[in-house]
Amino acid sequence: MKKRYFKCDFGYLVRQTKKEIIKTIIYFAIPVAIFIFGIITTMMRTPDDISWLTARYNILTLAAVLGLLPASRQLISMLMFIKNKKHHLDDDKYGRICEVNVNDLRIRYDLFMTSYDKTYPVLSMIMADDVLLGYTEKKDFAYEDFYKHIKSMLAKNGLKAGSVKVFDDFEKYLGRIRVYNENKTVQTDKDREVMRLMENLSL
Repeated sequence: MKKRYFKCDFGYLVRQTKKEIIKTIIYFAIPVAIFIFGIITTMMRTPDDISWLTARYNILTLAAVLGLLPASRQLISMLMFIKNKKHHLDDDKYGRICEVNVNDLRIRYDLFMTSYDKTYPVLSMIMADDVLLGYTEKKDFAYEDFYKHIKSMLAKNGLKAGSVKVFDDFEKYLGRIRVYNENKTVQTDKDREVMRLMENLSL
């Protein structure tokens, strides 16, 4: 049975980018096919001297043009994924997290969040003991802006975290996950709600 992957599973951005490319090709192929079909059927129903320039004036051309609207939206989505798919956790670090996460705490990956003027790639994130922890490899990550943005989003959704912390040192992030497991930390319903919100805020 083929394994199903969900948003913010490990490797999500890479896999989803491939899906977005395929969807974009299909979205554009449909209106193009409708446009060509409209020209062909119009020329078949009219005298031989009609040109394709004249034949394009038909109801199917209008349908094709309208079909370009969702295709254009899909194109923007695809470009976002292509631009940001580089922000993902590598296999080695994922394996090390799995090694220490013996209690199977819920950890999310490949989160790419945005505010009005900044982007926040968080390669891994966990919520436990009322602390929201993340790991990033972006050199110019805007930490304070991210903390304010997340706390604002939490407040708007009736949630909050005791503190929000993003590490750029993988060993420190891994160490916190190890401590949670050694202490047999249990994630609460609130922790899971916060993590679901983080998933929703991510690309």
